[in-house]
Amino acid sequence: MRVCIDELQNVVDAKAMIAVWESALDATWLKPAVWLHGDVAAGNLLVKDGRLSAVIDFGQLVAGDPACDVTIAWTFFSGESREEFRRRLSG
Repeated sequence: MRVCIDELQNVVDAKAMIAVWESALDATWLKPAVWLHGDVAAGNLLVKDGRLSAVIDFGQLVAGDPACDVTIAWTFFSGESREEFRRRLSG
């Protein structure tokens, strides 16, 4: 990550990016581990009538920090849908 930040230092605020990266490295899940899908990608989400109907491909099923399974929000959702996802997570 530091190599990438260094290569992008003329594009991004390198100090801020390093601070965010170090904060992420220091983050620790202090609750009991939960089951995680491990590969929540658009291709693994089946939708019927506009609603999520199934999640497939459990080849990376693990136990750990549930934050792993919300990364889909950054690749699948945008705009209002991402904000709604974040709102519901904090509720």
